[in-house]
Order: sequence, then structure tokens, then C-alpha cells
Amino acid sequence: MPSGIWPERVLTLQVAPPVAQWQRDPFSFTTFYTRIVDAVRALPEIETAAAGTGLPFTWNGNTMDFYIDGRPVPEPAKFPSASQHSVSEDYFRTLGIPLLRGRMFDSHEKQPAFPPGLEFSPQNLTALYKNVAFDGIVSQRMADQFWPGEDPIGKRFRLGTPDMELPWVTIVGIVGNTTQHGLDQGERPEFYLSLRQFPVREPMSSSAREWTPQRRWPQSATPSGRSSRTSPFMTCS
Repeated sequence: MPSGIWPERVLTLQVAPPVAQWQRDPFSFTTFYTRIVDAVRALPEIETAAAGTGLPFTWNGNTMDFYIDGRPVPEPAKFPSASQHSVSEDYFRTLGIPLLRGRMFDSHEKQPAFPPGLEFSPQNLTALYKNVAFDGIVSQRMADQFWPGEDPIGKRFRLGTPDMELPWVTIVGIVGNTTQHGLDQGERPEFYLSLRQFPVREPMSSSAREWTPQRRWPQSATPSGRSSRTSPFMTCS
């Protein structure tokens, strides 16, 4: 079974900003990780860098229930679920996860306005995201399982249960499968949200891919099919 990633010359480091800051302004986490990624990407030996939760093979158990637009709402305890990740725009390119259809995140995802002084909590989550729809990217496994024989691009699903009134997610891309639990455990459905729209409190991993002039990217793993240089490497975490 393929791993779904290209780990050569990828380095990773887990970073966790103060949790209290997330409660005051969760989008300060977006700024925090963006500054790290930008600084790493500016290094001359780095081709691309990104941040994300639940890297492949890290046994991340973060799953989220959802229901699909245009279909009957499931009975309680029967909602489908999938592994959920919050990632920055170059996450897939950095890890070598190929884009199969649609597009990747582009750092233009709409963010809600967060009033100064507001204490973030589940109680004000609905109001905060009232007029914001998420862009989402799903794995091929999730597309095949929940939209068999259909084109998922442009389809919507909603996080949580109807009473939670969480945002709708519009699918903008489909990427290759990865695994959280080892190659012998098989591939499970996964979806990705933009760090710009959905910052999370859990620690995130910053990843960077080093340059090499000897090899080229698979076209499907680069924006607009553009080729770029990379090389064999070692993974650290």
C-alpha cells in the first residue's frame, strides 16, 4: 500500500503557542503559524513550507461528524465521520500529497470578523461563523465513500449536527489518500480545512521541504502543474 506522501527531504517540528491566546483570539494562531512558515520558506535551502495538524503516520485521532447537503439527516449516533485537518496553503505540496482534481487552498479563504475583546467559546461559535462558508479539500477515499459515482467538487457537507449550526463546507479539491495509523491499517476518509478559516487549539506541525537540483515534482503535486526541484531526504519530528 503506498504511503500517499513523498517524505524525502521533509523536516517537521511541532509547535504550540499559548492556549490562553487562542481563547482571546483564535485567529492569532493563524498569524503565529503563518509567520513561522514564511520565515522558514525564506531560507535559501527551503523550497516550500507549511503548517498543519495531524501529519500522516502520527496516529491523530481527531475526527469530526458531518452530514451531507441534499440528503436526509442521519439518526443520532449514525452520523458519518472523517479525520479532520487544519492546514496552510502549501501543506499538500510540502508533503508531496498529489492534487487529483479541483484546486488547493490559496490563502484567500474568507475569515470571520473577530471582535476585539470577545472571549472565544462554543457559545459564540455559531454567531462568529454565521456568514462564513468553509472551503474544504477531501481525500479520494472520502470522495469515493460518500459521493460514489459523483463529482464531489462543489458539493457541500456540514460539520457537526444540525443543532450545532456549524459552517457548511464546500469541496474545492480532491487529494490523494494518506494514513494516520500505519500502512497496515488502511486508508480512512479525511478532509482538510484552511488554517485561515479554522484555527485549532491543538499543537501543529511545521514542515519544510529542502531543495535539490536532481529531481522534479510530480506535476499533480505542484500548483497549476508547475514543476519544481526537490531531492531525497530524511524525515524528522
